[in-house]
Amino acid sequence: MGTVLSPDYPEGYGNNLNCVWLIISEAGSRIHLAFNDFDLEAPYDFLTIKDGDRSGAAMLGRYSGAEVPSHLTSNSNVLQLEFQADHSMSGRGFNITYSSKPPPPPPPPHLTLPTFPPMSGRGFNITYSTFGHNECPDPGVPINARRFGDSFQLGSSIAVVCEEGFIKTQGADTITCQLAQGKAMWSGLIPKREQQESSHRSPASVQPPRGSGGEEEDAQLEAKLNFKHPTQ
Repeated sequence: MGTVLSPDYPEGYGNNLNCVWLIISEAGSRIHLAFNDFDLEAPYDFLTIKDGDRSGAAMLGRYSGAEVPSHLTSNSNVLQLEFQADHSMSGRGFNITYSSKPPPPPPPPHLTLPTFPPMSGRGFNITYSTFGHNECPDPGVPINARRFGDSFQLGSSIAVVCEEGFIKTQGADTITCQLAQGKAMWSGLIPKREQQESSHRSPASVQPPRGSGGEEEDAQLEAKLNFKHPTQ
């Protein structure tokens, strides 16, 4: 923190002046100016404030007259003050206090934090957890199946394979984490596996019992099972 005063303040500055003050604070910080008093001959004497020390630095303001300017904050850690006075008349001058301000904190990351109601269903063990903007929820591992793939990031895929004796009754064999309506979601329903019914089994795997009623009874039983012996 410090103070910038015009020459001979507050008794009044002289004529034909061209003064420059360079204020440098810690890298990454900004500089705040508070105008305590201000009185320059308008419009011939003026104070120019620039953001930075380069020749093409942006001008933050140019002030003249007796109206005290509003507070001002730089965009960088360097401020340049240029005071010019002409050959005649003068005012009281100026009294300015400067201080360093820390850089603004970074914006918080954008997160989607949904809540899930408790769920249960046949053939499922599901664990829910909150997830970020670039990650799908854990789909869990269906009962009676094996899951391949442990990454739930956008673009990742998981596959589910039935155990022996079970078939898929819901969803696709492979689902992919993708962005839909601004949220990370799986591309389809989570696969579900159930025990295979006997009617779903291949007839070739069924060995029909042989009856005692002769060839006619055997033929009727084979017709019921949709099973035919190859031609002898």
